[in-house]
Amino acid sequence: MFYIYGLNGRSYSGPAEGLPPVEPVRRVQAPESVRVFTSPQDENTPFADPRPRGGLAQDAVAAYAQQAQQTAVPRVVRLVSELMQKDVVSVQADALLADAAQWLADHQIGQAPVRDEQRQLVGLLTRAGLLQAGAAAPDATVRAHMVSPVPAVAPDTDVRRVAQVLIDSGLPGLPVVEADGALCGFIARGDLLRAMATDPPLDLWS
Repeated sequence: MFYIYGLNGRSYSGPAEGLPPVEPVRRVQAPESVRVFTSPQDENTPFADPRPRGGLAQDAVAAYAQQAQQTAVPRVVRLVSELMQKDVVSVQADALLADAAQWLADHQIGQAPVRDEQRQLVGLLTRAGLLQAGAAAPDATVRAHMVSPVPAVAPDTDVRRVAQVLIDSGLPGLPVVEADGALCGFIARGDLLRAMATDPPLDLWS
């Protein structure tokens, strides 16, 4: 489920198809798992099985093979709730832009959801927005330089849908909200990349 939030509250609630059109993500076929080559047991074959037989050596080989088989299976991740950042750093819409920029720098993040006085989501402050603001007036506020309206996503949404929306919108991430609009997380491009780089990798595309 996706939403659109702005200064006037929620203006859309529905599937990704209702958001601005996006290019369909091409489904990549998962590679076949590596098959273990087993050779004939005939002593005359040039590919005789070199594995030791009997005793502790055989037990060690069996244990190693079992462990390798267990670690080779990637953990399937499908939902936003499994990847999102739950400790969300947000900024106020009427905060001074300079203070918000320092707040983001202190937390070493490049973007943050923006809330109003009622703590409702109204926008997204991004690094790109700060750079575009440049030498803004000292009294410039976040409200004037945030992305609004901004897409948001429910925790139980498929992460592949999020990838589609990020590609289409060019945003660095999406706020995650509950059905009542409460901000509960943030999912960024970096979260998807870290998941794919995990050892063993998480299977996002099965």
